[in-house]
Amino acid sequence: IYSKNAKIYIGRKSFSGPNLTIISGDHPYLPGMYMRDMRKNLLPNAKDFDSDIVIEQDVWIGANVTILKGVKIGRGAVIAAGSVVVRDIPPYAIGVGVPAKVLKFKWGPDDILTHESYLFENENGNERMNKEQISQMINYFKRELDRIH
Repeated sequence: IYSKNAKIYIGRKSFSGPNLTIISGDHPYLPGMYMRDMRKNLLPNAKDFDSDIVIEQDVWIGANVTILKGVKIGRGAVIAAGSVVVRDIPPYAIGVGVPAKVLKFKWGPDDILTHESYLFENENGNERMNKEQISQMINYFKRELDRIH
């Protein structure tokens, strides 16, 4: 885990395979300066190069995964081994590849609702997703997948 000016949040009951890499920052680059000579901490906008990372609860991250700055991985998601996560992965989605993209969802809306009813019974302010939210999320990503393929 590499983080200097950002926070990394890892939710309860999330786990990973070996060799997980989490990097919350970037290298600055400016015209007229060698990148190797830059010292991020001397730049007035140093924090602009780092962003928080959020891994919600019940996330399964496979072996040799890299997660980069500014990413949120939703609860119940699965990240396939060897993936590089550079953008958000929604709850209960299966993210695969370099860069990681939503391949499909673990379950349909009814199974997600059942799962949520067991795990998120108004506990610690966690809000359960309702069927409409789940269906909208799944349909949005299915349309995106259809558009790409």
